[in-house]
Amino acid sequence: MEPGEWEFEAPTREWMILIRGTWDVKLPGSREWKTFGEGDSFQIEADESFTVRISDTVAYLCPYT
Repeated sequence: MEPGEWEFEAPTREWMILIRGTWDVKLPGSREWKTFGEGDSFQIEADESFTVRISDTVAYLCPYT
């Protein structure tokens, strides 16, 4: 994923697993940014949205149910 600020809406429950780099995430219902690094993950429930802010290229996995 390239640098920038991106908002995502999850149609189903998703797990975001960062495998390269770092990103800041604004989780659903939060006003604060939280930094995640390689190996960190978070879960998003269906029909929720979240925002990521990236300064360098990152890679992630997104398994979902």
